[in-house]
Amino acid sequence: MSKLSSAQEETEHARLDMPVSGSSSNGSSQSSGRTDLEASWVSTPVKNQDLGNLNNFLVRGGFEPAIGQLKSSYDTAAPRTRRYYKQKAREGINLVLNCLSLGHEEAVWRYVQKADMETSTINALIACYESADSRKLNA
Repeated sequence: MSKLSSAQEETEHARLDMPVSGSSSNGSSQSSGRTDLEASWVSTPVKNQDLGNLNNFLVRGGFEPAIGQLKSSYDTAAPRTRRYYKQKAREGINLVLNCLSLGHEEAVWRYVQKADMETSTINALIACYESADSRKLNA
């Protein structure tokens, strides 16, 4: 694949100066946040088909494309970076739910969360049972 042209590179860097949360800014406080974001993102390469497909989906759904993939741990990323990726995840989830269950997004999402919670509870109970059972055998 070809490398990004200098104009494309400038566009990628300029995108970092855009407000992440959708609010406008005059750019005066962007320099410190920009450094945090640059340290935690990987530019969207043309060869990364999965991210390209995601960005196409987001754009068709009326959202801005993701600027790149998180390359560091979410827990150690800067707060601004975490907010950005959390917002992108919300947009993607909302768009998927809208496509799959138009008009019933909230009900489907509640069911998914409930099912995940039930699975976690069941797995915790199984682990407790197995732990208690193994102690009984070792006694």
